[in-house]
Amino acid sequence: MSKNAPLINCLKAEELSVKAHEAVRLATAYTGERAPDYDALLAQARDMVRKGQLFWDYISAENSKLMQSPEHLQSHPWLRMLQPMPKSDQIWDGQTRLTSQSAPK
Repeated sequence: MSKNAPLINCLKAEELSVKAHEAVRLATAYTGERAPDYDALLAQARDMVRKGQLFWDYISAENSKLMQSPEHLQSHPWLRMLQPMPKSDQIWDGQTRLTSQSAPK
C-alpha cells in the first residue's frame, strides 16, 4: 500500500460525502411527481447522510493524533476499517509551531 493511500481514501470519502449531501438537497427541492414512499426514502437518506457526516467529523477531529495509534483504531467498530497513518513528528501544538520542519514559504 502506498504511504499516500490513507490521504487518498480520505479525499474519496470527502467527495462522496459532498455528493450525498447534494443528492439529498436536490431530492428535497424536487417538485415533480413522487413515488408513494418518497418521503420515507428521503428520511432514510437524510439519516444516512447525518450518520456519515458524524463519522466524518469524528475521524477528522481525531485524525491529527489518534490516527497514528493502532490501539485507538481498534477501540470502535467504525475505526477498525481505517489504516493507521504513518508515524511522524508533531509539528504544531494548537497555534504554536514546535519545529521548523515543513515551514510555510
